Amino acid sequence: MPDTLLETSGLFCDNHNIYTLNDSGNLSEIYALNHTGKLSAQISVEAKNVDWEALASDGKNFYIGDFGNNAGNRKDLRILIHNVDKKQTSQHTFTYANDGDVANINEPQSRQYKAHDQDAEALVLKGDDLIMFSKSWKTGIASVYRIETTSTNQILTPTASIAGLPGIITGADWDEHKQQFIIVGYKVNTFSVRPFISLLDAQYNVTRTEYLKGFGQVEGVCSTNGELWFTQEKLPFYPAKLVNIALK
Repeated sequence: MPDTLLETSGLFCDNHNIYTLNDSGNLSEIYALNHTGKLSAQISVEAKNVDWEALASDGKNFYIGDFGNNAGNRKDLRILIHNVDKKQTSQHTFTYANDGDVANINEPQSRQYKAHDQDAEALVLKGDDLIMFSKSWKTGIASVYRIETTSTNQILTPTASIAGLPGIITGADWDEHKQQFIIVGYKVNTFSVRPFISLLDAQYNVTRTEYLKGFGQVEGVCSTNGELWFTQEKLPFYPAKLVNIALK
């Protein structure tokens, strides 16, 4: 990956390009890569990158998941919608229905860092709705949330849950042709991370899981034209990578 994408997070791909972005503290840019991993274009977004973690698109708009919440105390969780032609960005905010006092700005709830379920890094567009998957640090059971693209402020209640995954979800895509979700994530061990890729049917049942041996902190996944791609964020012993794989 180029040096500008060492903290690659979300991923989206179409027939021509692969799009990605960096997470918190980086520039508010969407980066287009060709299929050899070379940077071909940059799209500026007029919104702060608080903690961008996911990317989806319908061909006209990019949907950016600015909802990274490791500490569990964010009150500005949102989806940024960037119109490519108009070069304009709007935002849709949300709160978790089971978020307790954290939704009350006057009574913030204290949580342990990476020890709660109000965090997410994965977003896909399925039909007219955005589907968000939680990381669920605490319970290990991922929640699925439906986000309406026409609503500017929502209170989210889980529509489904996913048990049986070996770790937290960090990226997802919907394969329309095969009618399945593709998710990636990792399990945190004492001195390392163990990444995985899983397939889910349309009802969010896990149908297959494979470990991604030799890789580190896998962050995003997308599929197009029968090809499957994922990205890896730079860690001390792992470079930032864009990876093309085949599932047999």
